[in-house]
Amino acid sequence: MLRVMAVLRTAFLLFIVVYTLWTTEFAIGGGVAMVTPEAMRRATRTVWIAIGWIAFDTVVGWLMSSWQRARAARAEAMAAAAAARAASGDAGAGRP
Repeated sequence: MLRVMAVLRTAFLLFIVVYTLWTTEFAIGGGVAMVTPEAMRRATRTVWIAIGWIAFDTVVGWLMSSWQRARAARAEAMAAAAAARAASGDAGAGRP
C-alpha cells in the first residue's frame, strides 16, 4: 500500500511539473516577457494545483504515519499476548 501511494504521489507531482511547464510562457531570444491576463490565469491555476499537491502530500503523509504507528502497536500487543500465553502454558487454549 505504501508503494502504491508513493507511485501515485510521484505521478501527481510529475503531472504538476509538466502542466506548469506547458502553461508557462518563456521569453525566447532575450525579449522582454509581457504578462497577459490569460498568462496570469494559467499561472494562478498552476499555483492552486501546487497548493493542492502540498495539501494532498501532507494528508497522505499523516495518514500513512498514523496507520504505521497503529499497525506497530497492534503487532506489539499481539506479541505480548502470545508471550503471556506461552509463559502460562496456555498456548492455544480456547481456540478451535
